[in-house]
Amino acid sequence: SSPLAWISLGLTTALVALYRHNGAPVSFLALLLLFAGFRKQWKPLAAACIVALIFWAAVKGPIYSVLRVNSNTQSMGQNLALPATAITLLDWYARSGIALDPDDQALVDHILNASDDADVRLSVLAQYTDEINQIAIRTAREYPLDAIKFFLERSSYIFQVIQPPLARIGFVEMAIYENPYQIKPVTIFPWLKSGLTGLAYLSERIYFDWFFWRNAFWMYLLVFSMIVAWARTREWRYLLVITPVLINALSLTLFSAGQITRYILPTLLVGPLLSGYFLFIQPRSTDRLTETPLAGENTHP
Repeated sequence: SSPLAWISLGLTTALVALYRHNGAPVSFLALLLLFAGFRKQWKPLAAACIVALIFWAAVKGPIYSVLRVNSNTQSMGQNLALPATAITLLDWYARSGIALDPDDQALVDHILNASDDADVRLSVLAQYTDEINQIAIRTAREYPLDAIKFFLERSSYIFQVIQPPLARIGFVEMAIYENPYQIKPVTIFPWLKSGLTGLAYLSERIYFDWFFWRNAFWMYLLVFSMIVAWARTREWRYLLVITPVLINALSLTLFSAGQITRYILPTLLVGPLLSGYFLFIQPRSTDRLTETPLAGENTHP
């Protein structure tokens, strides 16, 4: 009930929204879902929403302007999640033997063959976003089952514990590539670097990657632990704890640019912490969430 708590909640929501392109829907939707579980505290929750929106808009607007942040879609490839997914779907249709209209196929080929450089292809794609989105929507309506198959295949690292034979997940980067800032790796303890690198490569093998690098195992364990907490206490609001993870997983299912570990980092971070806590430490059968009365609220019947 402390004002500092709700201000902190709003600021945290804004910071998560600013962190990644899919941060805004994940953080703001998770914050809005709190209204369902804490209806008596709608005023401080509303205040948290206002704080989050003001801070987020201030950073995206005047602060970006003062710092001269380049958010131009043409040159930076920002806000291209939907058209990038659309053209990947169209390319998948073509490789699956589904013929596109000749003009549509020509546009897809023009974008995909524009360059070997991914950034150049994104710049070309940015010039045809509306056309590509319309073609993808039209084709998906014509072949809906194939579209569903496409999304399930490309998001297998979200839902499948064991990696499918033809899938490839992008693991953590362990190198510093050539760059204009002359930043180069310097190893003080070569033996330590060698040992850690070996462990990292070992964790990427199919026998271990489901535990260290894939989303499914930890997401399912989180859901199970929240259900256990609910069953122990008869308090359904414990399920709200995992909403950010589930919303993030859903957004990646629809718009993920690839099976890349950093996209599901939230699950890998909170999975071991929260599942262990809720399974073995708290809550106990006598613990229940309570709604602290607001200042000045009458607590007597």
